[in-house]
Amino acid sequence: MLSTSATPVFGLAVLEPILGPTSAGAVGLVALAINLTVPPAAVLLEIDAAAKHQQGATDHSKPSPILTGLNAGLKSPLLWGPILGIALVLAKIHLPAIIASCFELIGSATSGVAVFAVGLVLAAQPVRLSPTVLVGSFARVSVQSAVLFVLLHIFRVVSPFAREALVCCSFPLATVVVLFAARYKAAESESASMLLISTLALAITVPAILWMTK
Repeated sequence: MLSTSATPVFGLAVLEPILGPTSAGAVGLVALAINLTVPPAAVLLEIDAAAKHQQGATDHSKPSPILTGLNAGLKSPLLWGPILGIALVLAKIHLPAIIASCFELIGSATSGVAVFAVGLVLAAQPVRLSPTVLVGSFARVSVQSAVLFVLLHIFRVVSPFAREALVCCSFPLATVVVLFAARYKAAESESASMLLISTLALAITVPAILWMTK
């Protein structure tokens, strides 16, 4: 929950009107970082789910949870999709215009579909204001920004990306967290509540960071 950011969903809509076209670079870098962390997260979650399933089963002759989790992870687009996309970009492979336009149409709908799916989860789950949710929500929008702010000053980084990266750190947790929670039936209400609270906090965190770094 704390290691992700909703920058790919909110980034361009929030940053471009405020900071201009250079914000697209920061959004792209954050999206790349998230896409590099989602595949191992999917594998680890599949391994954990396989281990729990094997503990409750009476037949222990099945393959180890690690092999089962890796096999399930390899079948998941959440694993090979980002890796394949990154590999194509690094290899400088240009898709035919017809195929690229199809992916562009699908890609333009993904953010809206993700937000819609998260809305369904929010509607199905009660909002919890437990200490874990409140502390987690506060940490999501503040701790990473504070750490990055200190690092930027220690290393004396002067770049347009520095300010944009700080704003990106203050964004809500990524919608993929809520989708993971629904997929694995774990912490569904907590993740949905954190998403709601951290999203509402945008009205405070973004102006505060822009004011501090102006």
